Amino acid sequence: MKNVCMTKKEFCEKLVDAVRESFKGFEVSMEALAGKREETEFVMNLRMRDSGFVFCLHLEEYYEAYCDDISFSHIEETITTSIDTSTIPIIVENISSMDRYERIKERTYIKVYDLDSNQEYLKDKYYSVHGSLAAIYCYKAFQNEAATYESIITQGMIEQWGLSTDIIHRDALDNMGREAVLYSVREISECGMNHARNLLRQEEEVRKGFLLLTNQNNFGGAALILNGAIMRKAAEVIGGDFYILPCSIHEVILSPAYSCLQREKIIELLENVKKNLSHVDDCLGDIPLYYHVDTRIVTLI
Repeated sequence: MKNVCMTKKEFCEKLVDAVRESFKGFEVSMEALAGKREETEFVMNLRMRDSGFVFCLHLEEYYEAYCDDISFSHIEETITTSIDTSTIPIIVENISSMDRYERIKERTYIKVYDLDSNQEYLKDKYYSVHGSLAAIYCYKAFQNEAATYESIITQGMIEQWGLSTDIIHRDALDNMGREAVLYSVREISECGMNHARNLLRQEEEVRKGFLLLTNQNNFGGAALILNGAIMRKAAEVIGGDFYILPCSIHEVILSPAYSCLQREKIIELLENVKKNLSHVDDCLGDIPLYYHVDTRIVTLI
């Protein structure tokens, strides 16, 4: 008989709690992502204390195994034994010895957070401020299909490299721009994200309907609103100014400014989207943004 006693969120929360007990030297948390099948997917993050090192484990396949009648205890044992902590200090040592920026330049990226509501998280991070958003800088230390090793770039690293934040900011946005995707929300609902067209690579205008802006792995994609080239291309697709609904740190929804939606309706729509977030920490902000084609700037509405 199939396991049906836990929802995906309940399963993932229980699994994270179990792993937290096994790895006392790590801060273990769960993060919700926009799934490619119109579902929320969950990632477990293991952050080594006193280090920028993060081990990210996608939990989708483990929940599928649970639904196929694999016992929870067996899944827990599989995960805890597969995370080889003996190799982690070696990886961290390699991370800390990144004395040359050129070694990681092509793997840098940005994650944005609402500045006001994330003061506790940001207090020990190096970040730049962009209106109501804080941008932290990261790079992928290692990645495969199952997991991503992420490290946060610190102020000490930037000083060691002798670089300005502007250079790292530019390089990270360029890297993210190569993985940017813009989908019609209607197409996603009809055929799924895997089959929706990336409108950033289309020449046609889409003069109505909502669009979803994120990146190829739906992780931290909201930072793309800081990429001027992507914003200009989105404006070409939309055909003018547009509203930005900062749904989460992973994606934003764009809506043509000449649509029938008024400011109050845009705010109401954003509030409804936030209610459906699986993890409160994913929230990017309370106020919609507005992209002006003429000035090429983003402002609060």
